[in-house]
Amino acid sequence: MAQASGNAQARARALRVNAGLEAMGLKDIWATGDAAAVDNPKLRAQLKDLFAEADADNSGYLDKDEYNNCLAIAARKFPQSAEHIRKVAKYFADADLDHDGRLSMTELDAVLDAVDKKTRAYPATAQVAAQQGSWLAHRFNTDDVGAGFIYQHKGELCYLGNEKAAAGLVGSGNQEVVLVGETVSALWHGAYFAMMRDQRMKLKVGFDWAKARVFGRDTSRC
Repeated sequence: MAQASGNAQARARALRVNAGLEAMGLKDIWATGDAAAVDNPKLRAQLKDLFAEADADNSGYLDKDEYNNCLAIAARKFPQSAEHIRKVAKYFADADLDHDGRLSMTELDAVLDAVDKKTRAYPATAQVAAQQGSWLAHRFNTDDVGAGFIYQHKGELCYLGNEKAAAGLVGSGNQEVVLVGETVSALWHGAYFAMMRDQRMKLKVGFDWAKARVFGRDTSRC
């Protein structure tokens, strides 16, 4: 496969795919979940183009408005990094190392480098795989690639046992709130139940949960 891809897949632990989830260097092959490694382009590689597009007065510097416009352009072109791009919008003064009220290309380069370092590969979780599968089905049905796949993190739920669970929920400002306890266990059961598509499976699982609640779990050996 590495040879067929022109070495685009050389030494890859998972298929390297672009934003459209298409395997790089290979034709008509797509991948999702932990079988895919989405290639996140580096903003620094587009530094000159982003700077030139945002420098409205061609001064060779970006004032605060031009800086914000530059970030908006970057977020539109690189949606995978949009969350981290939004976070650096408030760091104009910190990036202005010579305190002249504007940013040079070198100063902007440091900002984009910080964004690139924060942008990570998607986690190998069912949540990512499910979103990728839905997006890919939409692409096949409509041939609409748009800006490519963009992961929307919706938090995590983990059952701990003994009727307790932990949840990492996304709050305001994309800050994660962690909750633990029996109340969260009810949330976990509800979410798990709601995601099951088959009514027969819902009935079986619901019965098993009720039985375990009343009689406890069967740990005997045959």
